[in-house]
Amino acid sequence: MARDNDSAGNTSPKAYYNNVVVSQIATAKALQGVTAPDQRQYSSSFLTNYQFTSGKLKGFSVGGSESWESKAAIGFLGKVNDPVNYPGVVNFADPNRPVYDHGNYYTYLWIAYGRKIYTTRSVGRFSSTSTTPSKTGA
Repeated sequence: MARDNDSAGNTSPKAYYNNVVVSQIATAKALQGVTAPDQRQYSSSFLTNYQFTSGKLKGFSVGGSESWESKAAIGFLGKVNDPVNYPGVVNFADPNRPVYDHGNYYTYLWIAYGRKIYTTRSVGRFSSTSTTPSKTGA
């Protein structure tokens, strides 16, 4: 919104357009064809579960899973859009300098107990899950 006393210099609709809208449009155009932020290129997961069907542990099941995801761009470093008129104002994302987070490993372990309730079609299931995400670099 343009105001007479705006400290950002947006004192008219034209100034607002030049200061705010132009940089957003330039960023959108610059990001075309670039790796999308928060999308990982690779991921893999493995899941297993074993259900005991006889003996003392009948009705119990144990399982686990392991997941891995590659690094992802979480944003871009900034740069000065107009170094002549505004040399200290970083107002433009530089798509050639992405900032990445690390790849992640996730481990899930569970134990569960299930039994038939009332009829052969209704099954009640109680479970406990342990999650141990690991942020070590992949």
